[in-house]
Amino acid sequence: MNDNGFGKDISFAIIIGLLCICIICKIYDCKKGETNVIVVEP
Repeated sequence: MNDNGFGKDISFAIIIGLLCICIICKIYDCKKGETNVIVVEP
C-alpha cells in the first residue's frame, strides 16, 4: 500500500478547506461591514 498519495490528498483537502474558510470569513465580514482582522494562532 502506498500512503504517499493518500497523504497528498489529505494535505490538498486541508489547504482547500482553509482557503474556503478564509473566503467565507471575508465575505461574512464584508456583509457585516466590519474591517476587523481575526488572526488565528496555530
